[in-house]
Order: sequence, then structure tokens, then C-alpha cells
Amino acid sequence: MTTKIRQVKKEIIVFDFDGTLIDSTQEIVEAYNESFSKNNLYRVPARLIKQNLGKFRETIIKKIYPSLGSRKIRKIAEDQGKLLDISKAQAKPNVVETLTKLSRKYTLAIASNAEHKTIVKTLQHLEINPRFFKAIVGMDNISHRKPSTEALEKLERALGSKIRAVVGDTETDIQMAKSYNVLAVAVVGTRSYKDLLKEYPDIIVKDLSELSELI
Repeated sequence: MTTKIRQVKKEIIVFDFDGTLIDSTQEIVEAYNESFSKNNLYRVPARLIKQNLGKFRETIIKKIYPSLGSRKIRKIAEDQGKLLDISKAQAKPNVVETLTKLSRKYTLAIASNAEHKTIVKTLQHLEINPRFFKAIVGMDNISHRKPSTEALEKLERALGSKIRAVVGDTETDIQMAKSYNVLAVAVVGTRSYKDLLKEYPDIIVKDLSELSELI
């Protein structure tokens, strides 16, 4: 009689993309200011944009220029997306080493408010093998962006396993994880340690290399 050994699927670790695995803050800020100039608006200090990163483009533009109409905001948002140059983006420290270690124990995935093609293109540009990630969900793959849990639901269905943790750098990542009752891991960078603490994540790390010891 042959005994079948049931293989247990690995749990999933879901990463945010920009600000967590890579850093393109300066490129994003410059794209916003170029789009403002293109639409006959003043450039703004970088801090006004940085403090809102992680939110939707339309939301950021509305916060900076609250008197603009929805059509104008959509136009600026579209221009910002077209003007964004990822060629100068940088991988976060220790990212490849961390992904290598975690992939031995977990299935890795990405859920981001960036477009799917932008995520893949940037990973390739930075020589981070996209094959680390068994699934990638971008904003164009879902109807409701973070902090909606739609991306997490889609990843679990696609991968046939349960999510262990969400790793991200902004409030929306923490909120999404907590809404889905999975481990919320916050990465210091886009937001300060103090700001992240206000959202009550389960874990806060200053460097990705800490992850392999904590989850």
C-alpha cells in the first residue's frame, strides 16, 4: 500500500512595492512637479508631496491644490504617471538577500498601488528577479486599491494558500493588513517610526534584513 504524503503549501508574505522594496521618492516628487508645471501650476516643496506618498495620485493632487476640479486633477494625475522616470530608482538595502531567505520558508507576492507593468519593469531594471514573486497584483489588476483588502483576497485565491503577513511602508499597508487579520509589518522610510506607530502595526523594522528573524 502506498501512502500519499500531502505537501503543505507555504504561507504567503505580501510586500508593498515602492518605499518597501525599492525607493523612487525623488523621481515621484519630480514627476509631480513636472506635471504641475505642464498644467500651468506652481512647483511645490518636496515635503508636501512626500508626506502624502502612499495615497492615490488624485488624492495627493487634491490636497496640494484643493480648488482644482476633478477633470483637471485627472489630467495632472495622468501626466504624472507618464512623466515618472524609474531609471534612477534604487533597490532598498539588503532586498535581494532578504527575499532569498524568506522565499525558502514562504511564498512571496506583491500588492501595490503601482501599475503591474511598472512593477515588473522596475524589478528587471534593478536586477531583482521577478521570479521571487509567485504573484503580483498592481492597481490595474483590481477594482479597489489599498487599503481595500481586494488584492489580498485575489492573491490567496491565485496562490491557494493563506497570507501570513503584509510588509509595507505606509498607513494604507498597515490598515489593509489589520482589516484582513494578518500580521502588519511596517518599514521605516516613507514614514517615520513615530508616524507608523500611530497605526499600531504588529512589527516595525528599519531594515528589510530584520524580517527573516521576525516572521
